[in-house]
Amino acid sequence: GIPGTRMGTGDALRAVILAAGFAEVPGDCRPEYGWGRFPNVITAPQFERVLSASGPYGGEVLRASDGTHPKKIAWLQCVGSRDPHHGRPYCSSVCCTYATKEAIIAKEHLGREDVDCHIFFMDMRTYGKAFEEYYNRAKNEYKVKYTRCRIGEVREDPATRDLIIVYEDEAGNTRTETFDMVVLSTGLEPPQNSVELAETFGIELDEMGYAKTGVFSPVDTTRKGVYVCGALEGPKDIPDTVAQASAAAARAEAIIAPSRGTETTPIELPEERDVTVEEPKIGVFVCHCGINIGSVVDVPDVVEYAKKLPGVVYAEHNLYTCSQDTQDKIKEKVAELGLNRVVVASCTPRTHEPLFQDTISEAALNPHLFDLASLREHVSWVHQSDHAAATRKAKRLVAMSVDKVRHSIPVHKEPSAVEPTGLVLGGGPAGIAAALGLAEQGLRAFLVERQDKLGGNLHRLPHLMEDEDPKEALEQMVSRVEASENIEVLLSSELVELGGVIGNFEATIRTPEGDQTFHVGAIIVATGAFELEPKGEYMFGEDDRVMTAIQAGEAIDRGDFPMDGPVAFVHCVGSRIPEREYCSRVCCSTALKNAIHIKERSPDTDVIMFYRDLRTYGHRELAYRRARELGIQFVRFDNEVPPVLTKDGKDLMMEWVDMIGQKRVRRKIATVVLAAATLPYGDSPDLGSILKVPLTEHGFFLEAHMKIRPLDFATDGVFLAGSCHSPKFLNEAIAQAIGAASRAATILSNPTVVPEGLPSYVDSARCTGCGTCEENCAYAAITVDEEKGVASVNTVLCKGCGTCAAVCPSGAAVSPKFEKDQIINMIEDALLPARGGA
Repeated sequence: GIPGTRMGTGDALRAVILAAGFAEVPGDCRPEYGWGRFPNVITAPQFERVLSASGPYGGEVLRASDGTHPKKIAWLQCVGSRDPHHGRPYCSSVCCTYATKEAIIAKEHLGREDVDCHIFFMDMRTYGKAFEEYYNRAKNEYKVKYTRCRIGEVREDPATRDLIIVYEDEAGNTRTETFDMVVLSTGLEPPQNSVELAETFGIELDEMGYAKTGVFSPVDTTRKGVYVCGALEGPKDIPDTVAQASAAAARAEAIIAPSRGTETTPIELPEERDVTVEEPKIGVFVCHCGINIGSVVDVPDVVEYAKKLPGVVYAEHNLYTCSQDTQDKIKEKVAELGLNRVVVASCTPRTHEPLFQDTISEAALNPHLFDLASLREHVSWVHQSDHAAATRKAKRLVAMSVDKVRHSIPVHKEPSAVEPTGLVLGGGPAGIAAALGLAEQGLRAFLVERQDKLGGNLHRLPHLMEDEDPKEALEQMVSRVEASENIEVLLSSELVELGGVIGNFEATIRTPEGDQTFHVGAIIVATGAFELEPKGEYMFGEDDRVMTAIQAGEAIDRGDFPMDGPVAFVHCVGSRIPEREYCSRVCCSTALKNAIHIKERSPDTDVIMFYRDLRTYGHRELAYRRARELGIQFVRFDNEVPPVLTKDGKDLMMEWVDMIGQKRVRRKIATVVLAAATLPYGDSPDLGSILKVPLTEHGFFLEAHMKIRPLDFATDGVFLAGSCHSPKFLNEAIAQAIGAASRAATILSNPTVVPEGLPSYVDSARCTGCGTCEENCAYAAITVDEEKGVASVNTVLCKGCGTCAAVCPSGAAVSPKFEKDQIINMIEDALLPARGGA
């Protein structure tokens, strides 16, 4: 059939999204490692269960053979990945980082000094946002050991059930070590029913068994109307999976947009109880969060303390308070005991507060009669080494939350109208994809680009690793934009001012014709990034034989790249260094792409890759294999001793240390290509200030939550996509952009939106009109009427942050439904019992 027609029996389907996930490579794919024969050899997913509070040992790390705590644990990487002999030549993308995570958590469970964690790897592929920093933290703070080698065999001591590993280190020394436990970092493979799925839905799979997609259509399968997301498309981590899921939803939404909202069933909540005349009856639910909180905080002791607090009539502890069972129990206790306030002490309100507010709404209570004490982020994660002090602090936080809800009153927020138009900042491939994603759903979009043409860095990419023409693709994307009645393009333009709130922003755009004001309901930031020009490094800018990767690609395309060789590629130029700790993600594959083009055009040219780790994750591993087949030489260097480029007369000379022979090598080089870092634009902080969104320490935009909200900012109604988020490949940036359009459409497709904040108000009898609150309000929500001498709050703009109450010298500005002195008193009262303690 075609989109909109029947597919088999049942109701007509207009679109299908396939999100079938992945299968774990079985542990016995490498029988020489002993999985299934040696009880203390387990797979990484099995180790995840060992770490879990609901796992076989209640979250305690124990050996299967004798129930003792392991003192030495080894992780063996690439089990079932990068292994053509066992049918999986690709990299599974996630194993390096999850092994690092497991090693860190093992040390946290067993004690950092009490367990030795050792990871054996080939290339450390921590390429994701903040992953390199996490890897460095594992090495430097947790003292996780990393050894570059591939283990040939694991043997067992039959008397002790200990595991013996013989390996050769990078210097060529043979070493033997004994471990209590070995964890196999098993890879990902397509789900077992992927072939059946492909046949059922009429889609093609690639040679590895994953759903076939394109660079510029990263969630479109080979059959129109059938979309794919997640690991069924290829191995990937959680943030990329979530972004792809939103992108697949956007593609499906484009098909069903004309019937949007015609078959929805509104949620019906019970009539809200009026509790304003009741005495506070508070229920407190303290979460173990598995062992995230419970292993540090004495949770039962906190519960006993909570029972004695004023207004508390019920308190209990739960293994996972966010579970459906506990949500149901909270509702039962509200009905059974007549609770009219609820406190949950668990993990971050960033992710869980809306869940619990929905729960008490379903129990007929106003959602603002709830408070959450963050015992994970504010206690157990930051006070792991002092359990007594952590428990005391947990009690104080619970006491503060209890006192807060004692003074809480119901808050009812008024919906505001939505302007059904989006604003996309950035006209590169991500920005174009985002604008098209909105337009295809029948929504209008303003596409703002600071340059005089659309396309961004895509103009400088003449060829890709994949078999697609970027020039042709860009022309098609721009043509689609120009043909769309729903997209208005503003070139040579930029955002200079922003007011308003989610659903109704007022954006001032500086255009060649002057400043113009646009009213939009949501904003997508896709401003991109750029390649570092490493002045002063490797003679860049001093000798025209030294160029960056993008410059090399352009020269290869023009036909004037020097092929006489040798050609040296130097990786990690400006990346993975103390001042720029992150991995730039695309450099390894870009260098390989250019090197392969050189070797295919000139097979006799010597090409040398100087690298630290080859991070060709996913299917890009096949390009690494192709490069080796073509005879490209790979030379690894340590960051402490990088290759050195000098001149001998007019000749370029490269000198480096042979990591195996520990000898210095010097060779004449004809051309040097630098795999330089990807950097955020220097004006990103200015844009961040205008949008009121945060940036990382390196200047990229910071999302609301790395895994579950990778496309959202903490500022409601503003979303992000592409390389302004972090370095990424074209298909990843475009998937993010289409996904951001889907996120924005959740606002733009509704007639109204309810602001999230709890608006502050002003006590006019106490206000002196000094303007302190107006000066300090980050959301421009407070203005002073100079004639009346009194401040007033715009409740649509106000986010309820409480800054006005904190700075008001007369106490007239009131934070969300609390008097300023009440806030001070509740803090004082909560802290009073602990004044003599830590």
